[in-house]
Amino acid sequence: MVKEKAKCVIIGRKPRFGNEHKTLFVRFFDTNDAHLKGIIPKKEYTFENIEKGLIKGLDIDYFTEGNDLVINNVDYVEIERKGSIVTVKGKHKK
Repeated sequence: MVKEKAKCVIIGRKPRFGNEHKTLFVRFFDTNDAHLKGIIPKKEYTFENIEKGLIKGLDIDYFTEGNDLVINNVDYVEIERKGSIVTVKGKHKK
């Protein structure tokens, strides 16, 4: 399990790399709405061959213009991979 502190997290997918399923990424930023500012992530985790991504306990914004999920006002996020399933859970700042 991985635990990271951040203010904004973006979760999305990349093409498959010769695997059955696509690649899931989780990017961490120090500012909210990083997708609007063109900021390079402070950290990124990439998981290949992921069938399903589960997100628990976090408020998500989805913008129909793209494929990514944006989570703002984050305190921390935990990521756990079990086989082809990645679970992302965390806590928002109050």
